[in-house]
Amino acid sequence: MASEGDARFTLASGEISPFYFDGKRVTQSYEGMPLVGKVVWDFAMDIGAVAVGGLSAGSIPISDAAVAYSAFTRQQPLQGFYVLDREKAHGTRERVYQAFTESGNELLAPGTNVLIVDDVMTKGRSMMQAIEEVERLRANVCGVLVLIDRGDSAANDIRTSYHFDAIAQSDDKGELTPSKSDLASVVSA
Repeated sequence: MASEGDARFTLASGEISPFYFDGKRVTQSYEGMPLVGKVVWDFAMDIGAVAVGGLSAGSIPISDAAVAYSAFTRQQPLQGFYVLDREKAHGTRERVYQAFTESGNELLAPGTNVLIVDDVMTKGRSMMQAIEEVERLRANVCGVLVLIDRGDSAANDIRTSYHFDAIAQSDDKGELTPSKSDLASVVSA
């Protein structure tokens, strides 16, 4: 997942890094999608979330995998949503795109327990955009899950303010180590 060498990559945080983690190579793969779906679904159930999503590009394959996992295995249902980084200039002009509940209401109603996901977290700005928009709708962010945590101290508020977990941790050289949580055991099984 990491690309290295003499290349320099501009991250979503705006930082320049000698390595880049492309989470979509896992989340879009035949092997990775069901595994990610199970891990995310398990985490969502542990924290009582009924909806999963985040800021668009990084979160969509992750939340879709979890929703598909719950549907195909006939597990406890999990619904999906995603947040755009800015309002669209056409159509409904909404920033949040979401499933409806069984009763036909908006998914992200006040008090709905939500899991925010992303593929990689550096400074946490993408996570905070999604969190702020979900909280604006008065839904309850009960947890945050990332595939890879780059360990930047700027994201400490997210790590400490929410039920947080990561599947893997990155050091400053781009080396990945499994998280110390139960999630890592699911991935390595």
